[in-house]
Amino acid sequence: MLGRRLQVTAAYLFCLIYFNYIVAGQEPDPCSNHVEIDEEIRSTAHQTNRSLQYSYLLCDDNMPYQWYRFVSGAGGQLATDDNIPTEYTCGTHIPIYMTGTHPESDDIVDRTVCTVFNGNQCADSWTIQVKKCDGFYVYKLLRVDVCASAYCAGSGTDRKSVV
Repeated sequence: MLGRRLQVTAAYLFCLIYFNYIVAGQEPDPCSNHVEIDEEIRSTAHQTNRSLQYSYLLCDDNMPYQWYRFVSGAGGQLATDDNIPTEYTCGTHIPIYMTGTHPESDDIVDRTVCTVFNGNQCADSWTIQVKKCDGFYVYKLLRVDVCASAYCAGSGTDRKSVV
């Protein structure tokens, strides 16, 4: 009888977890459940050699739709329109930056990102999500459709990783 009770309890817990995370749409807290990106060449200060073949440039076309945290010593925040990147910076041909400001509360907010291409500071745009955590930000990013295009983070040139 005890074995059957444990099976029923385990099944109940599984269903409860399934309902909370799948059916109800609740995700784990992105502040503790994210992928870290540590690439200092994503900095707006990083000038990319225009003669490089596209295979050597950053391209975020394989990024799964999930939460990310930038941890490079060049900067831990997505570039914003306070420091709009130019073409051939951030380790790519077509850099991506966020318009507006980072959130001040810890709510998940929508923000627009833009690509810089052919002299246009917002050649293409889409919506991402941003969350303020304890001392850093996380971003729910979409993969890009065009290479070489990548998200820019930071404006420094420091090669040490952020702790």
